[in-house]
Amino acid sequence: MEPFLPPELEREIFETAAARDWKNISTLLRVSHRVLRWVEPLLYRTLILNDYHHDHALLALRSKTVEFRKQAVRHVILGYYTEQTGAHTFLSGCPGIETLVVDGCPSEALLCIMDTLRIKKLNIRFSSRSTPEWTRSTLSRPLFLSITHLEIYRHYLRESSDPVSWDEEWCPLAALPELTHLCLGYQLARDILRPTLKNCLQLQVLIPMFWHAYSARQAAKFAELELLTSDFRVVVMVMGIEQFNEDWEMGVRGGDDFWHRADSFVARKRRGEIEGSVYLLKD
Repeated sequence: MEPFLPPELEREIFETAAARDWKNISTLLRVSHRVLRWVEPLLYRTLILNDYHHDHALLALRSKTVEFRKQAVRHVILGYYTEQTGAHTFLSGCPGIETLVVDGCPSEALLCIMDTLRIKKLNIRFSSRSTPEWTRSTLSRPLFLSITHLEIYRHYLRESSDPVSWDEEWCPLAALPELTHLCLGYQLARDILRPTLKNCLQLQVLIPMFWHAYSARQAAKFAELELLTSDFRVVVMVMGIEQFNEDWEMGVRGGDDFWHRADSFVARKRRGEIEGSVYLLKD
């Protein structure tokens, strides 16, 4: 069947339809061969991977060309099992990734692959057993040079209450040229919030994050601490860990994720709609 519309307009119509409701992509793929070529990459634009050997999306991608994977894959969550079993193989074949979540502390092999990507938004975990030298050298890697939005969660040992050091471990944050948004687990934020605000002048938002809904009262107390130093950029947030994937997916698909809500909160404070001394964003 010959098209009635110019190909450029027809393609825009189908790509817009796919982007607005990604659940309809599988139906759109069956319209025609030309629509399949336009829309199929969008099917793999956003991936949440939990099993490297049995995930259907990964199995399908293995049969695609490198050029297809480069064009298609943009936003990825690597579940813990995937990260442990074959993530470096997957990442090396998808050089177009812009948003990445690594569930677990990344291995050296995985970090080397990440160094070759141009990641803009990264969620990463650091082990409580990591030495200050490892933390400092990791934050100095090439992979961090393109990052604008960074989430760092550090596993704290229950028996350890020793604060971490900005100068010995976390000072490379101040040298990241594109970093404008930073989210830290609340324990790490407690230790390095002041020097981070002082040294990372390009930061627009700094979020101390509480990852359990039952932490709301603890977050409210944290928001009243003197260490927040009357800085408009600080936004204390609470989000249930079970909500993370949904919130993340909403954001990468153009919706209202926690980064967007924090930006709106800071903007309202600057306009005087919220008192400057209020730091807790009540979702």
